[in-house]
Amino acid sequence: MKRLITYFIGVIALLAILTGCQDKEFYTSKDRVKEGLPVQVSLKFQVDISKSLTRAAQEEKYEYWLDNLYILMFDETGNRIEITDDNGTPHSFFQAGEEGGAFNPSNGGTEVQGHLSFKAVTANNARIVGIANLETTSSSTAYSITKEDLDDIDSFSQLQEMVMSVQDAEPIERGGLFMMTGYVEDESGGNKITIAGEEGGVTTLEDYSLKLRRVDAKVEVNMSAEAGNSSWQHFSFRPSQWRVMRVPKQSLVIPAMEANEQGNWDADGDYVDTQFREFEKLVEVDEENEHLYRGGSFVFYMPENRKAPKEEILSDNYALRDEMNSEPTVGAANGKPGQTHENTDFKYANDNATYLILTGHISYTNENGEEVNADTRYIIHLGYADEPKDVNDYNTRRNGCYTYNIKVKGVDDIEVEVNNQNETRPGYEEDIVYSSNQIFQLDSHYNRELLKIKKTDITEGMTWSVKTPFSSGIYTPGTEIAQELKDYKWIKFAINKLYGVEGEDVFVKYPGDLNYDDPDVSDGPADNASSPSFPGYLGARLMDIHQLINYLKLHKDDTSLYNGDHICITAFVDENLYFVNPVTGETTGRSLWKSSVEKEDRQLHIITEDAKYSPDGNSSIVHSLYTFTQKAIRTVFNVDKESLTTAWGLESVMETERLVPGDVSLGESTRNGRENTLKWLEGKKWTEVMNTSVQYGLNTGYESAAYACLLRNRDLNGDNIVDGREVRWYLAAIDQLTDIYLGEYALDEASRLYPTNSINRPGGTSVYWHYTSSSANGNDPWVLWAEEGASRGSYGGDYGSKAVNGPNYSYRCVRNLGLALDTPEEKPADLVTIQGNIIDLSNMNPKSLRSNFETTTLPPHNEQSANNRPYTRFEVYTEDSPKPTYDRKLSWEGYYLSFTNASQWSYFQNVNPCPQGYRVPNLRELLIMSSRMSEETWETYKVEAGSLTPAVSSKARYMSQTAFSMDGEDPYNSQRDGFIWDAQSKDFMLRNKDEETGYVRCVRDVRE
Repeated sequence: MKRLITYFIGVIALLAILTGCQDKEFYTSKDRVKEGLPVQVSLKFQVDISKSLTRAAQEEKYEYWLDNLYILMFDETGNRIEITDDNGTPHSFFQAGEEGGAFNPSNGGTEVQGHLSFKAVTANNARIVGIANLETTSSSTAYSITKEDLDDIDSFSQLQEMVMSVQDAEPIERGGLFMMTGYVEDESGGNKITIAGEEGGVTTLEDYSLKLRRVDAKVEVNMSAEAGNSSWQHFSFRPSQWRVMRVPKQSLVIPAMEANEQGNWDADGDYVDTQFREFEKLVEVDEENEHLYRGGSFVFYMPENRKAPKEEILSDNYALRDEMNSEPTVGAANGKPGQTHENTDFKYANDNATYLILTGHISYTNENGEEVNADTRYIIHLGYADEPKDVNDYNTRRNGCYTYNIKVKGVDDIEVEVNNQNETRPGYEEDIVYSSNQIFQLDSHYNRELLKIKKTDITEGMTWSVKTPFSSGIYTPGTEIAQELKDYKWIKFAINKLYGVEGEDVFVKYPGDLNYDDPDVSDGPADNASSPSFPGYLGARLMDIHQLINYLKLHKDDTSLYNGDHICITAFVDENLYFVNPVTGETTGRSLWKSSVEKEDRQLHIITEDAKYSPDGNSSIVHSLYTFTQKAIRTVFNVDKESLTTAWGLESVMETERLVPGDVSLGESTRNGRENTLKWLEGKKWTEVMNTSVQYGLNTGYESAAYACLLRNRDLNGDNIVDGREVRWYLAAIDQLTDIYLGEYALDEASRLYPTNSINRPGGTSVYWHYTSSSANGNDPWVLWAEEGASRGSYGGDYGSKAVNGPNYSYRCVRNLGLALDTPEEKPADLVTIQGNIIDLSNMNPKSLRSNFETTTLPPHNEQSANNRPYTRFEVYTEDSPKPTYDRKLSWEGYYLSFTNASQWSYFQNVNPCPQGYRVPNLRELLIMSSRMSEETWETYKVEAGSLTPAVSSKARYMSQTAFSMDGEDPYNSQRDGFIWDAQSKDFMLRNKDEETGYVRCVRDVRE
């Protein structure tokens, strides 16, 4: 056996651009003044502007929005000078729009500025510090710092040492307010000023301005790609995921003026590694009817991180920035090297210097006609932004706007374009596969493929390799299969001629699990038996890859196996889900699914040449005859939550064309798609519903979404009857489709219900892309409008759905995880749990949640925005909630309406009618409430003469804050500005006309 090793390789160009700020300290030359005279101080302030580019970045005005401001003043010895109002009362804290106009920011303008007025005393070489957007009962930023914290500051040195912590688990997202700090500075940047004036007079600091700057840095990463060789064809680079390592969880309140004894300019403390996230935007191109990728981008925010290196690089060799200090661990498998741990011990970079991990997939056809595929992994340390470039700069500074432009060119060379220099560098790893025949790229469900192996392909060196969550390596012919390679049995092979199957492009029908002779299982009634589907071929057996290659070598000259010059072989690929650990033979109860769900693709290669290794064992190149790569099951659930033992997952793409919905009238459940689907599948014959020999498609009369998910399943016992235990993949229920939208940030772009590139949509280039479900609304299915996020209605209703979408609909097949197959009525854990009036989303994949806690109204957003995500827990306003300060009317079941008159959607974009701390819900929050909260809680009351009386025949509509991204664009030319939930019809929809009004169910984020 030879162990597969990952390969450090790639081609990038990297450019960092920063408009960061560093404090300067200058002493003014003005004459000294008499100190201690009471004066009125009037000064101006301003906030610099930078541009936001992607959905994770907030609109620029929110990056610089001022809600409140705290002023501290210190004399030249560093003691605090008290600031008061006109009555002599201490008044250091100012809020926007407060009475008297003491603090008036121009929020939302092209230049955020304003003026500030307070009483102080004359002073020489004083410092004035401003700290904006403190945490209050009605506002918050990512940092936990309050007015009371600053009230306790007595000296400038105390303020310099003050550290504030990021409250969120992953400190890389921001909401509607950003923490800002700054000094009053003169034009040269000096921050020591003289406060002069006559007693009782007014000092206007005309030559000075309070310069407020974000505490956070903003980092934008753009990956692009171009073929490194003009003869390559079909070149594609698809970025997959990104992760930020060693992100500070803390920051100094004001920037340090010099490095500390460790050479750091920032606060030292806790650091976190974020989860992997999907790229926000993908660059997609269509060439010669082929869909290719050319890169992607994302944006995040982070606290300042300025670390001195462990050891300085004594040259301009940028390549050394990511060099590792220690060699990889060497494994003993067949004498080949094998890295058994992730090496993050950097030689030069500080252990807590922030860096990125980026993953992706490169594919193209090279000059030899080989298909080249490589799963890539890049490591990039942040920094190297200042001019002149310094390879020892790992700094990410507060208020900085960094842009990293990374170019990928191929898999054969490594280059970095910095200052017009191209240098080989470490920091990249790839598994590179050169395939001379075919690469089968498979989804997570059951699959089958047809192989044609020539006599010349069968050599003594022919072997196989595997890479899964359980095993990784290359088998050495003639040796015992090492324990590390035991996960190789997930593809079974049937030699067509052994089953009497003739023809070039004909498949063997699956013979049944009992037809396989498992070498690790003793013979018995369920092992090594002939197939009931092939009664005349008693000796025919399914083989795993090891058995197949040995059989081919032994019977290479048997002409009865050949069709012309090749042997036809049907490959049956198992679903990518485990019930038994293939290496240890153990199970972990209901949670073994977590070992394979949301993992990297598993791979199996039929190899014609030895693998090639780099001298350090960090790289490998595989030449394969055939390659199988299978995606993992995707899920919107939190795989890392230990107490979560059941869930459901989904396939990555819809593999057929759109289909008519079919008859789902028996589908009574809106949440249990498997129970629905079994009602019309169980007991039918496999060959009645689908063609199993040639096309592997649906037969006439069954060409509908109701039956399409049977294609993802398998006749496991080979008796040709659809048994309940064999229906593992089923048509999603309508609430499950809604949940896919709720959790779409956990999915890659192509797996979402509405990918941005229209060529991926089964509906073609039309913006309309509707899904049918297994849930019946009368005799028709419930359907979901993916172009509107998750609008839903009835297929047969008056929604124009059939007119605009056409008769054929998209669909999604999903699979239960952790549940027994013989209890179809049992439902997986819900994505959402309700505890009183608290809605808990800890079962949801954290990528799909807002990590930033908000106490204010969310910034304006649409259904595609990162602001349109829920926090882990949120509360619906009820009678037991803190009481609002205005007169309110009791409605139902202890719940309150936020106001007494229904209003249009646009009203809620400018007015928050909710009690303090509460807000209008976004689209996903309203979807969660509408699909989970009980029927009674949506009872409504008519508004008549200023009082509320029960409505007899109707229920109200309810508004979200979320706007519609295509409002005003073709075909949404009429006013379709925002989303409404109709509690009477159960429809989720866009506002259609001006007279459509609604109410609000107020919500707020809640910490545990």
